[in-house]
Parts: sequence; structure tokens; C-alpha cells
Amino acid sequence: MRTAKILTLVLALVTTLVLAACGAGGTSSGGNTTAPSTNSTPAQTQAPASTQEGGDSDGETPPDSRQIDTYAAIAVGEHFTAAIKTDGSLWTWKIYENNPAAQLGTDTDWVGVYEGFDYLVAHKSDGSLWAWGRQCQLGDGTTKDSDTLIRIGSDNDWKSVFPARYHVLAIKNDGSLWGWGMNSDGQIGVGTVTDTGEPVSVARIGADSDWVCAAAGHGSSYAIKTDGTLWAWGLNGRGQLGFGTTEPWRFSSPAQVGTDNDWASVSAAEQWVLALKTDGTLWAWGSNGYGCLGLGDDVTYDPKVPMQVGSDADWSSALASGHSAYALKKDGSLWSWGYNYHGNLGDGTKEDRNTPAQVGTDTDWAGVTAGGSRANGLKSDGSIWAWGSNFDVMTFAQENNSDVPVKLETQEVY
Repeated sequence: MRTAKILTLVLALVTTLVLAACGAGGTSSGGNTTAPSTNSTPAQTQAPASTQEGGDSDGETPPDSRQIDTYAAIAVGEHFTAAIKTDGSLWTWKIYENNPAAQLGTDTDWVGVYEGFDYLVAHKSDGSLWAWGRQCQLGDGTTKDSDTLIRIGSDNDWKSVFPARYHVLAIKNDGSLWGWGMNSDGQIGVGTVTDTGEPVSVARIGADSDWVCAAAGHGSSYAIKTDGTLWAWGLNGRGQLGFGTTEPWRFSSPAQVGTDNDWASVSAAEQWVLALKTDGTLWAWGSNGYGCLGLGDDVTYDPKVPMQVGSDADWSSALASGHSAYALKKDGSLWSWGYNYHGNLGDGTKEDRNTPAQVGTDTDWAGVTAGGSRANGLKSDGSIWAWGSNFDVMTFAQENNSDVPVKLETQEVY
């Protein structure tokens, strides 16, 4: 009988349980996850160690015992999924290509992987950064499509990285903040705008060394300092920087968002933002398309300053992805709202929502991540659930759709 390798994917979330905000890399829409948590890895969920499964039920032991592979981190891009196994190896799956996972290189010292729409940035234990995919932002003033990993620069002191579609933010071990990629809206934050259509090389953002996390959105950037203050720069056409105005429509240097100093995490998407405060309240601002801000019928406009989402104060993490939002509460329940055409909210419908609605009734969710028109969640028992369009692309590009979470069973590859 043929032996099989069974791949069990265990989702990596964004800091403090979930995806996209300070502390994690960008989602397909440029989201990120949590401050002031450390982030040489993006709040990645640790999976149980790999184990060997014994012989068949008939008592025969195959020549090759089946190996159950577990994963420690995952990133969901627009056209790929990438994951790190607990042995430190890095693997990718390409959407719409009917083939199993493929290992990138042979190294086993990967500690983080983060999606930047159609490319990924991976982090090694030695502090180096590497890129793979389409239009990789390489930090040297160029982009490149590559099916092999390309090193970004030569530095070995990167602590965390936050990629978006066209630019990347990263923090070094000394707390300094850096950026590279497209700068047409000042999103790199170096005080200038580059309208040439060419990416800029790695550059330090200001002289401060007290940055703890960042989030890269679509043409805009956000970061939180150790004192809990929130800063923003870049494109501001929909008020997404949170300054209370759309004028000027772009900022080329970091400016503080209000005067509050209790921000805990931030996640940025398509011209809108979600952010958590240390008291567990959730806030949103910017473009309110499809009700993605979660502010209900009373707010049909685009607020230009942070507004509280409901009155609850028990949120533990939040993710902005495309025009959809996902958040976890401290009781382990999962909530979603915004765009839902593909059933990507997981609430059993394909109707958009402008306020948070609970996904089912389970209270054992540990994390969630999203990319394209699909989402993936991790439960406290280590099981992985998926929903939306082509939701189980992680498991060998199977094309399936579901508007409720479906448990991903193990997949056999012969």
C-alpha cells in the first residue's frame, strides 16, 4: 500500500492571537498586528511537535511510517499560501495549481513568514530577511519575480517586518524603524515623495529608536511607540491616517494620531484601519466601504478620526483585510463584518455586515488570518478551519467554497 505524508496546517496568527497588526506582517491587504509584543516572529502559533503515526489497522507497518508534519506559522497571500513547519523549514502552495506543497530551499532556521499580497517576506533566526514571489520588494531600489528566495540586503539585525503590496516596514533590534519600496504617497516616511514609479532602497525613518510595531496599508503606514502613542504617514485621501482631515492628502513623515497613549495594536487595509487600545476597546477609521469599519447604520460616511466600534471592551485582537474585518474576544469567540460576497465572513451568509457578528457559537478560537477572499482560523485544540472562496487552497489547491468555517482534514500526498 502506498505510504502518505499527512500535512496538518497549524495557522500562524498575528500578534496576540491573530493576524495583521503590529507584530505581524502584512495580510493580502497589507494588514499587520500587536504592540508592544516582541516580534521576531509574528505572534505565530506554535504547533505540537511532529510525531510518528504507527502501522495500519491490520497490524502491518508500511516500509515508511507515515509522518505527521505540523506547522508553526502561516501566511495567506493573494495567490499563494506559505507556512513554516515546526522543524523550521519553509513551504509554499500556489493557488490554482494542482500540486502539493513545495519546500523553498533546504534551510531549517526560518522563524517568521509574512505576506505582501503576491510575495512573501521570510525571517531567519539569524535576523536576515528574504523575499519570494511576484514583484518582491528587495530593498535595493528594484522589484523582481522569483521562484527562489532572494535575500533583502545584508543586515542581520531585523526584529520584525511588515510588508504590504508595494512597500515594506521593518524594525531592527535597536528599535529603529526602516522602510523601502514604492514611495509615491510618502509611505516610506523619510520626508520626501518619490513620483518616479520606482521603488526606493532601504531607508531609516527618522532618528527615534522606540518603535515596537508597525502596519503597512495601501499607500499608508502606521507604527506604535513604547509609550503607546500611534503614528501615521502616507496616503490620506479618505482620512485613513486618522488626523481628522484629508488635507493634505499625503504625509511624507510620521505624525502622531491624536494624543492618546494607550494604543496596543493596529491593522491597516485598503484605506481603512482597525486598532485596539490597552483597555480592550476596538477603534476604526478611514474608508467605510461595505461597512468594514463596523460602526453600523449611523455611520455611513468615512470618519477621519478613530471611532469606537460598539461599546465592548473585551477584544483581544483585530484584523483588517481587503474590505473585511475579523476580531477575537477574550472569551475565545470570533467575530467578523464588512464585505462578504464570497462568504468570507464565515457567518453562513453572503451578505455584507456593518457591525460585528459572531461567527457561529464556538468560544475556542485562538487566531485568524485572511487573504484574498478567504479566511483561516485556528482553534485552541490545534485544529484549522477555513471558509470563503477557494478556502482550502492551503491543502493542495483544492477549489472549494463555504460560507461557514469548515475543519481542514489531513490531506494525503502520494
